[in-house]
Amino acid sequence: MTEWPTVGRGDQIEAFSSFLESTPSRGFVIYGPVGVGKSHLARKCAALAEMRGVRVGRACATPSVSRIPLGSIAHLLPEHISDMEPSAAFALAGKVLGDARRSGREQLIFVDDLHLLDGASAALLRHLMESQAVKVLGTIRTGEAPSSILQALTSADEVHHIELHECTLGEVEAVLQAALGGIIGQQTVREFHKVSGGNLLYLRELVLGALSSRALSLRSHTWELEASELPKTAKLTELIRSRLANAPKDGREFLAVLALCGTVSLHMAESLAPIDTLAELEQQGLICTTRTRRRTLLTIAHPLYGDLIAGEIPAETRQEILLSQAASIANHGSRRRSDALKIATWELAATGTTAPERLTQAAVLARHAHDYNQVVSLLSALPADQHDAQTLLMLGESLFRTGQPDKADEVLREASLMATEDAERLKIAFVRTMVLLWHGARTTEALEANSAARNSLTGKNQQRMLKINEGFLRVLAGEPAAGLILLQELDADPQSAPDLSVWLRGALMKPAALALTGQTHEAIVWARQAYGLQCQYSNEAILMHPTGQLVSLVLGLAESGNLHEAEATGNHAWALLGNVRDPVSSLWLAYYQGHAAWLAGKISSARSWFAESVSQARTHRNFLGYRLAMSGLSAATALMGNIEDAEKIEAEAREYEPIGYCRGQERLGEAWVLVGKGRIDDARGVLVAAADGARESGFVTSEILLLTDIARLGAPETVSRRLHDLADRTDSPFARLRADLATGLAEQDPAKLIATAAALNGMGANLLAAEAATASAAAWQQRGELRSATAATRQAKEWLVLCGGVRTPLSSHSTRLADLTEREAEIARLVVGGATSREVANTLFLSIRTVDNHLQRIYRKLGIGTRQELRDNLVL
Repeated sequence: MTEWPTVGRGDQIEAFSSFLESTPSRGFVIYGPVGVGKSHLARKCAALAEMRGVRVGRACATPSVSRIPLGSIAHLLPEHISDMEPSAAFALAGKVLGDARRSGREQLIFVDDLHLLDGASAALLRHLMESQAVKVLGTIRTGEAPSSILQALTSADEVHHIELHECTLGEVEAVLQAALGGIIGQQTVREFHKVSGGNLLYLRELVLGALSSRALSLRSHTWELEASELPKTAKLTELIRSRLANAPKDGREFLAVLALCGTVSLHMAESLAPIDTLAELEQQGLICTTRTRRRTLLTIAHPLYGDLIAGEIPAETRQEILLSQAASIANHGSRRRSDALKIATWELAATGTTAPERLTQAAVLARHAHDYNQVVSLLSALPADQHDAQTLLMLGESLFRTGQPDKADEVLREASLMATEDAERLKIAFVRTMVLLWHGARTTEALEANSAARNSLTGKNQQRMLKINEGFLRVLAGEPAAGLILLQELDADPQSAPDLSVWLRGALMKPAALALTGQTHEAIVWARQAYGLQCQYSNEAILMHPTGQLVSLVLGLAESGNLHEAEATGNHAWALLGNVRDPVSSLWLAYYQGHAAWLAGKISSARSWFAESVSQARTHRNFLGYRLAMSGLSAATALMGNIEDAEKIEAEAREYEPIGYCRGQERLGEAWVLVGKGRIDDARGVLVAAADGARESGFVTSEILLLTDIARLGAPETVSRRLHDLADRTDSPFARLRADLATGLAEQDPAKLIATAAALNGMGANLLAAEAATASAAAWQQRGELRSATAATRQAKEWLVLCGGVRTPLSSHSTRLADLTEREAEIARLVVGGATSREVANTLFLSIRTVDNHLQRIYRKLGIGTRQELRDNLVL
């Protein structure tokens, strides 16, 4: 791991830079809780001061040294000053440091943990600041009661105050990426953020512990957690133990209650500990107080505190606390909805059992909260003779969501045998088809299971719901037109549906199928309506979190050309999803965010999202979309220039059979790996076959994407007419623009190309815009319109910057390459892709001498002399 980074502190460092330049400013104090990064930031500031020519003296205040007058800063002062009278010592220190400052160098004294500074040192620093002999940089721990002398030092008008807080989720992700040097899975980021609480010191130790134990590993260029619990280093344990050591003795029992029970009301807390003790615990930063409606709730301040305390509670004491708290809630009437869940969970943890009705009731509440691990824990404790079809259905669904599809299918089979009503059989059949489908892409088995249910359930409403379910399955199996016909059974109002879950699942797939067949406007309308309805009925549905409906919205927006809104919608969906385990929604949300980023030309972002989709698939053992996600990851990796890694990813992708959904796009990675190796003709061949497969299946948007890539790779005249035909069948402005791009490339029409480029840029498709502008520049140059060529080139470069500097063959054609023949350009691309003269000769069926002769002509035309210079001029 590289040096632990300072991320998200740019504003604070900028503030310190301004402080250095301000003559009146004499002090800069950084406040924050333990581990938030105060010292790290202060050291960065001190280093910046030294770079500016400031002379920096460093001191670290400690409890032991604080008893010695001037002990903390004695090494910075003239010899024997500590033996002098205070007034004489202050005068001498001021004179010595003042003389040094007048010699041309500013003085800065950096004191870590200013709150531990002895009184004499604080008073002297105050005197030196007032006399403008020095500036002071210091850190203070939040919650520490300052002495009057320290207050005098830090409260002056010329002292700047900076407050540091725990890192946000996004800042934790940035820190992890900087420290580990790669993509971090979103679930992994959330776990580190949750356990560390955003505390940088704790985060660092958690990462070191996870790396040391191999709980954190790099898979397909994505860092993922392999363990269910983050291991802790000895240093981290000691840090937390020392943090808890100052807790008042009569407050430790209360901390134990919070560690085991999570949240306690203030009313109940006052019966467990004196109010003064509670106030002291809060002042020390060990507990937090929040208000919700008319209640005041107390929680432990940091999850790691609770883990350590809970782990050290003896079994007998643990049982006593849990049962006592459960009894207390029960005695007060269990009035709140969550009380049943608390009682059942605590009794189960204390004794291994509780009343069956409590387990069932608690499982229902946990499921509504999307806590599927808890559902599995509760219902697994339910005696076998107490299970019915409903509890087994809940258990099967939750096993699926927690990455245990084989167990889920086994439980659902048992549930079907216990079902006594058609409504139960319908739900069970529906969930089982989903398990078969998502787990192993077993679309045939899923369709057979749905067909078997249609044969056994003859009711009109049940038949209609199973048609909707079949429509959902048909689209995923690669039959979008057939699926849409079946999805016509979907009523506009879910209240008339006999099964809300089936309706919502159909409402998710219908807009996706509409978007994939080019009906993007209707897709967006349907997706927005379905999301609103699912939010309204979320507690009654199974298998889906409401954000699942936003997946189809992201797809519809992207295919219509609303790329900025697609990205914003996807980010909003991730924020709503939070820590909820939803294997279907998270996998496909990540995939379609990657797809939208690919269309926008944000290749680095696309790579991260495709990697996240792969990570989610592996975590939840949900392999339906694995080939698609791996192909996208391979394509983005290749376009970023890492051909070796892209080939490895593509090789792994081919181990999984295509599912039929978005047919053709599973070969995207294969094509762009070939492009990266300079084999443009072979890449086009792959894309032609893939586009034909998309046409055969009816995935219009997949066909448009693949045909557009053929045009971008030098054969626009072969696909232009076909793209216009497809654009006529869709309502997507984005489809029309890509057809116009192909026509402009085929006709070498610079005016059409630059107009198309501007429109593409307006949609957010900056890479396509840059390619169109580059082609326009080349066409203008051939016509002798050098001013227009220069303007187009400048515009192309600006748009390429928005794409992170990624280059494609079309965007890499500088106007200097326009003089190359087709054969010379072909050889140049192969050489840039890393091929030797012999390999080029074998690929193109030429002699090595002929290849070398072509290379010499290429060098002369471009005014270069080496292969490396050629690579600099033509970046693939």
